Amino acid sequence: MDAVSCFLWVAVPAAALAYAAVCDVRSREVPDVCWAVVCIAGSSVYSVCSCDGWEMAVPYLMGSALLTACMLSEHLMGPWALAAFASSAVLMAVPYLTGRSGYEGVAVPVMFSVHYLLYRTGLLRGGADAKCLMSIAIAFPVQPSAGCIPLIWSQASVFPGVSIQVLAIALAMTLPSGLMMIMGNLVRGYRGPGMWQTRRMTLESARDAFVWPVDCSGKRAVVLYDKKRALDEAESSGVGAIRVTPMIPFILPLAVAFAMVAVLGDPLQALASRC
Repeated sequence: MDAVSCFLWVAVPAAALAYAAVCDVRSREVPDVCWAVVCIAGSSVYSVCSCDGWEMAVPYLMGSALLTACMLSEHLMGPWALAAFASSAVLMAVPYLTGRSGYEGVAVPVMFSVHYLLYRTGLLRGGADAKCLMSIAIAFPVQPSAGCIPLIWSQASVFPGVSIQVLAIALAMTLPSGLMMIMGNLVRGYRGPGMWQTRRMTLESARDAFVWPVDCSGKRAVVLYDKKRALDEAESSGVGAIRVTPMIPFILPLAVAFAMVAVLGDPLQALASRC
């Protein structure tokens, strides 16, 4: 891939991620067009410039289109989503099974499913966060090459694609906020469930803040996603304050992490090579 194509491959999705981060910070809502741009631009440039002939490019583009449709369409649910996902996996496996490419295409549906499962199990809370990682998995099945971008860290990657690297760096960036939450609760004498993710806030302040109410009456903290109903019930019970967890705009660290991985390379591989 030449330098211009590689720049477009990275720059267009990066611009879409930057816009998504701004939307997430402002309103905690991100339009799906951002993920469509990442998927379409990334997969198109990669397939045209990196795939060896149309035998590789067409299956990759078709598989990417199916995964993108599964991610963005509310109608592709249940058996339809399973059929589309299975079809994309078969399409992307064709070049690998015929010896025309490495594992790159096969890795796309695998990493896509990993992020989907993280969302379904609650490890990734936001739907936009999951879509962000799934779109990066579709657009970047391989690390941008050192011949196009001046990577500082190792070009080789521990994981296929770049989405896991992006997630790992973003989580590391948000770790200090969790530590500060724990310290604040310890100072205030709270050692109950969810002490690493919750803080006490008045009902009046909570209504206008980007927070979710949390029920800490049991052995574990339960996030109440129906915010208005939870606050109304607390107010009717005479409660003046409630524990809440902030709606962290996770797209911002994901966008920053993507820029770091695209420009600097894979920090996980660089760390592993020094150990």
